[in-house]
Amino acid sequence: MPSKCCERRGRQSKTRELSPIAVAGDAKRRASRVFMFPTMASKDGQEQEEQGEPLWLGLDLSTQSLTAAVLRGDGVGGTFNEPILLESINYEKDLPVEQRYGSKNGMKVVDEQVTSPVAMWLHALEALLQRLKNPEGEAAAIDLSTVRGVSVSGQQHGTVYWAKGSQKRLEGMAEAPHGDESKSNGGGGGGSDGGLAEAFAGCFAVEDSPIWADGSTEKYASELEESMGGAARLAELTGSRAHLRQGAPQIMKIHRERPEAYDNTERISLVCSFLASVLAGRYAEIETSDGSGMNLMHIRFGFSRDCVVVAGSGDNCNSLAGMGVIPSRDLGVAAAAGGAEGQGAAGGGDVMVSLGTSDTLLGVTTDPRPTTTGNTMYHPCDPAAWFVMLVYKNGSLTREAVRDRRAGGSWDVFSRLLRDGRPGNGGKLGLFLDLFEITPQINRQGNFVVDAEDRQSAQGELSAEEEVRAVVEGRFLSMKAHARELGVAKPERVLATGGGSNNAELLQVLADVFQAPVFTAAASDSAAVGAALRAKHGVEGLRRGVPYVPFAEVYGESDMGEPAAVPSPDAGEAYGGMVDRMDALEQRVMSMEKEGGGSEEGKEAREPVAPPSVPAG
Repeated sequence: MPSKCCERRGRQSKTRELSPIAVAGDAKRRASRVFMFPTMASKDGQEQEEQGEPLWLGLDLSTQSLTAAVLRGDGVGGTFNEPILLESINYEKDLPVEQRYGSKNGMKVVDEQVTSPVAMWLHALEALLQRLKNPEGEAAAIDLSTVRGVSVSGQQHGTVYWAKGSQKRLEGMAEAPHGDESKSNGGGGGGSDGGLAEAFAGCFAVEDSPIWADGSTEKYASELEESMGGAARLAELTGSRAHLRQGAPQIMKIHRERPEAYDNTERISLVCSFLASVLAGRYAEIETSDGSGMNLMHIRFGFSRDCVVVAGSGDNCNSLAGMGVIPSRDLGVAAAAGGAEGQGAAGGGDVMVSLGTSDTLLGVTTDPRPTTTGNTMYHPCDPAAWFVMLVYKNGSLTREAVRDRRAGGSWDVFSRLLRDGRPGNGGKLGLFLDLFEITPQINRQGNFVVDAEDRQSAQGELSAEEEVRAVVEGRFLSMKAHARELGVAKPERVLATGGGSNNAELLQVLADVFQAPVFTAAASDSAAVGAALRAKHGVEGLRRGVPYVPFAEVYGESDMGEPAAVPSPDAGEAYGGMVDRMDALEQRVMSMEKEGGGSEEGKEAREPVAPPSVPAG
C-alpha cells in the first residue's frame, strides 16, 4: 500500500487504498511524491551537517547472491560515478552449508514450487556488511557512518510473510542505543548474539518465500484471471496477466493451502521491502513509482543517524537506473509541469537485456501497450514513463546444462562452438525448457527442435555446434518477437548486463539478432549500482525540497565506450524470417501442451490489450 507522504521516525504514516492504475497512471500526481524514507532529522526538520565526503550504498538481493555497490560524491551532474567498491556474497560459495537450508543456487525446488529460505538472506546480509568493513584484497574498508543514503534492489515477485509480533521485534532492534553491540551484532529484540537469522527466529510465518521462479500457482492465477474477466482484461487493469510468479497468485496459494501460516501473518512484503524493513527497524511500505516515505534508522550496523533509506525497488527496476535506461532529460521536467509526453530519446533507442539465472528484456516507453505475454510497469525514476519487461525462467542454468552436455562443462569450449556455428543455424530452431516457462506461459518441460522446414527433429540430430547455437539464438529470437508485440521496435542500442554479458560470442549473437550494437554496463552489478543511484536521487530531492528531480541530473553523462559487439548485415539476412518462426514454435509447443491435457493460453494470449487508462486532470 503506498503511503501518502514522508513521516518522521516514530510516527506511523497515514495511508489510504488507491487503485494502482489511478495512482501510477497520473503523471502529475506521481511527480508530486518524494521517493524516500528519511531516517532522522534535526529538531527543526533541517538536514544535519554532513561530515566528510558522503557515500551512497545500493544492495541487490538476487536469486544467487547479495551484492553491494558503494558510490562516492556529493552533488549532481557531471560524469557517471563509478562504484568505489563492489562486494558480493554468493550463497552457494560464501555461506556454510547449514546457512543455505537445503537450497541450491539460492533456490529450493520441489516439483514446480520454487522458494528461497529467508534466513539465508539474513545470513548473507550480515556477511556482506562485515565484508564492506573488511573487504578482501586491496580495497579500502567502508566507514558505514559516512553513508548518507541506502536503497535496496530485490528480485521481483517474491513474497515474504512476517509473523504476528514481528513488528515489535523490528522496533526493538531499531531502538537499540547507538553503539550497543549486544544488539548491533544481530541481537536486537531478543538480545541474542547469534546473528541476524537467530535474532529474527520465529518472525516469518512462511520460512521459505516463494520467488520469481515459482510455477506452482497455476490454479490461482487462472482463478484470478477468470474473476477479473479474463487475462486480457486483467492485463488492461494491471499491466500484465496473472503470471504464475506474481504476488497475487502466491498469496492466494498461501491463504488456501497454508491457512495457519496465513492467519499467523501480520504483514506481507516483497523481497525489496523485506530487506528495507530489516535495515529500517520497522516495516517498509512496498515501493511503487510514486513511492513515498517513512522514518528509518539503522544504527546496529554502524550507519549514521542521519542516513536516509530510500524506498527499495525490484532488481529489474534498479537495473534500468543503473544502466541509465531512461527517457530524455526533459521528459520528467515536462511531465511534472503538466507538459506533453513523448517518446524519450534515450528510452526510445535502447533496450536492456540481462542474462542471468533468469533472462530479462527491458525497454522504456511513454506509450504503454500491455499484452498478456509480458509486463508493463511504471518506471522507477521518471513519473511520466513506463517500462516493458519480458522474463524467462530458462536462463543461465539452461545454457549451463547445454554446456555440460555438449562442451564438457567448459565455457571456453561452449564459446568456441558458438563462434564456429553459422548465424541462423541452417534454419534449425530450438526451444529448451528445463523448467516450465513464463514467457510465454508453457507448462511443459523438454527440448523441442525443428529443422529449416519446421519439421520436428530429435535433439540428437543436432551437432554440438548446432545445439549450442540453438539454445542461444532461440532466446534472443523469442525476445525480439515478444518485444515487438509490446511496442518496442528495433532498438538503436542493446545494453547487456548479467553474468552472460561477459561472453563475447553470446553478445555477438545478440547484436546479430537485434541488428543493433551491444554495449555492456559501465559497471557490473547494475541493480546494486542503480539502488545506490536511487538513494542519491531521493536524497537530492529531499535536499532541494522539490517533488521531483530529473534522474538524468543524478546519473550524469556516461561514456559507454566502444560496443562489445557490432551486428553483421549478413547475419541480419540469415535471421530474416526466424523471429516469426520462433514465435510459431512456441505456439506449437503450447498446442502440444493442450493436446497433452495441460493448460493452454490459446488465442487470448496473442491478443494485444488496451493500454492502462490515464485519469484526466
